Amino acid sequence: MEHNNNNSPELKLVQKVVSITGTSPFYQLVDEADYAYMVDFELNNDDAVVLPYGYFVSAYCTANSKLHIKFNNWEVTISGRNLKPIYKGIVRQKLKYVRMAMAEELDNIGFDSYVSEIKVVHTHENIAAAIYRADSDILLPHTDNADKPEYESETSHDSN
Repeated sequence: MEHNNNNSPELKLVQKVVSITGTSPFYQLVDEADYAYMVDFELNNDDAVVLPYGYFVSAYCTANSKLHIKFNNWEVTISGRNLKPIYKGIVRQKLKYVRMAMAEELDNIGFDSYVSEIKVVHTHENIAAAIYRADSDILLPHTDNADKPEYESETSHDSN
């Protein structure tokens, strides 16, 4: 008996991510009707961090060449050229992915944006470390009498 597969339905994979706006290979936006729940920051081939838009606090773009993004307990700094499209993508919560240029990828006038560096700092760890250092600086030094209980001297009381 011969089996005919022509009548069975085809399965197709559909993705909601659209092609990169412009000609930059350094970032990707979701479709205008869609929403990106997280943004993936790729620092190099080995290191990356994904942060949810639910923790997004603020973004500040300086001279179209430096972008400061704050999430709860995280700060991301992106450096490069023409970062305004990435800024707009993060503000509108459409930015899905941004990556730093690899060593062999030089800035090309054909790219609408160029990302030369991405720095990610977990601010909670830095604050905890700063608090720990501050506490240790103000703690009293250990003395020989520190472990001995304090007793009031009977001679120190006035007898009236």
